Amino acid sequence: MSEKLFTVAGVATDTKSNTRVRYANNLEIRTKVFLTAKYTNVHLVELNDSYDKFEACQVLLAMSEFAEYRDIIEQEIERIKRIDDEFSVKMYKKQRKLALANITAEQVLDLIK
Repeated sequence: MSEKLFTVAGVATDTKSNTRVRYANNLEIRTKVFLTAKYTNVHLVELNDSYDKFEACQVLLAMSEFAEYRDIIEQEIERIKRIDDEFSVKMYKKQRKLALANITAEQVLDLIK
């Protein structure tokens, strides 16, 4: 799974009242996009380094200003873990399938002996 890195993270509420964790690399541009799209409760912060989504959520949890969004951030962490787990299972199955495809009948017979 390709890991994108982000320097900005926070929360924002869309027009359907869904508050979610948001990620970006430019605070000013992302804030303008959210406000243009009529998002409310836009609360983004610049992170001190580049982080993947999981790490960015951990940083947000450690910030007192995001304490009221703890449940939302923890749900995002669980979602990220689930995606990573599903990806790992898919990769394992793919690697196993490739390994089995490379086994010849002769090798199978040698293993049985």
